[in-house]
Amino acid sequence: MSVIARRRFAAISGMTFFLLWLGPQSCNVPKPQPCGEFAFTSAPDPAWPRDKPYPGPGRVRLSFNYKPELCGAAPCTCRRVVFVQAIKFVLPPYVPKQPHPEQAERMTQSENNFFKGWAIDRTEGAIQPYYGMNDDGSFPLDPLLGSEFYSATPGGPGVAAVLRDSPVSSQWDSYNIQAISVPACLDGDSACDHHILGYYSWSWSVPDKNKSNYTNYDYRPAPVEMYVQAFDLAAQEWNKHLDNKRLPLELKPLHRPIPNRALTEPVK
Repeated sequence: MSVIARRRFAAISGMTFFLLWLGPQSCNVPKPQPCGEFAFTSAPDPAWPRDKPYPGPGRVRLSFNYKPELCGAAPCTCRRVVFVQAIKFVLPPYVPKQPHPEQAERMTQSENNFFKGWAIDRTEGAIQPYYGMNDDGSFPLDPLLGSEFYSATPGGPGVAAVLRDSPVSSQWDSYNIQAISVPACLDGDSACDHHILGYYSWSWSVPDKNKSNYTNYDYRPAPVEMYVQAFDLAAQEWNKHLDNKRLPLELKPLHRPIPNRALTEPVK
């Protein structure tokens, strides 16, 4: 997405509730086991004006190296690993927001705030559900700019898939962002084609859009199965809003500690 399209918004109070709500559940809900290794970093965004404070930790860079032996899955070679991302932003007291109307239309609905407000993260008008992918299935790359300029780089054997994001807001005084980033295999010749390979969550809160400080900074492989369910719900909403122009998101798990089910099946 462009820098403008990536302006995202949510509330500090939303993150506080989120952490408290997860606490009593974490001992009873299984943890998704990634089929590979994640590496998460954040750094100053080179596109951000140097004389203006950046309200957050900076530009996110999440990489994933596919290693099926780490999750007990059968050996499987994947020549193309990409990301799908679900996001949500919450304004006080708890009003989910998305960066553009198309994405807002496909937000998840739930009486439970944790499952409420997620949407698959794509630029307005995009037909592919995969993060950073062009409509023709390719990924943009100008050798003069380098891969770090773009929002996503696909991975493959021995090469990490990379997601990059710069979520900031100049419109709300305080906000919080939550994301679930999911690597998946896209390789028609592979036995693990269209299988999910892991789940990663990251989030933070910005008390003041005019300052560089931030709170509740959290990033790690998804700690509980509830993140899997939230992503499933966002995928279902994408598929309900194809509008005769978008391509469906049809993924299934490669390995996880609950029975396999397609993302189009309802979460019970």
